[in-house]
Amino acid sequence: MIQKGDIAKLENVRKFISNGGLNSNKVGLKSALFDWRPLPRRNERDNQFPYKNINGKEYLQAFQFKGQSEYQYNEWVLKRIDLFKNILSKFKIPILLSFGDVQTKLILFQNICPEIKFKRLVLEASNKTIYVSKEKVGSNTTVIVAEFLDYQNLGYTGTKELVKYLKEHIIES
Repeated sequence: MIQKGDIAKLENVRKFISNGGLNSNKVGLKSALFDWRPLPRRNERDNQFPYKNINGKEYLQAFQFKGQSEYQYNEWVLKRIDLFKNILSKFKIPILLSFGDVQTKLILFQNICPEIKFKRLVLEASNKTIYVSKEKVGSNTTVIVAEFLDYQNLGYTGTKELVKYLKEHIIES
């Protein structure tokens, strides 16, 4: 059930998307955040999968490319890959950020863009690793894969360095 405050939030999101997003004339970084798995969960550590009609273990294994081919969720994986192929070919997204399970994301991008190659970069002060596509893919998109931004992974220092790297090496002046 939608609450009163939710309607206002939804309206703000609609306004942002219709007036801006990647197509905005606002000065700043034009980027997209990549979310691989279609079904939401509160967090990655939840053992309880919130959907009774879905086998959480099989679903996660399929989306981590660890599932058996007979899993019903592999069809979802293929549809999701096709969706992202279309998005990358049809929309101008200068920078695509993908945070989380790095090994899964690297395999995923190999499925989306078979020609993609990544360079591994260690951010100096934090000693955190990011992966940046060597060449642009799709409609001139640079893909960056990194661990989650939370304190246990990339953290504040790593995130700050990532922004610095983007400003110095990716964003065109």
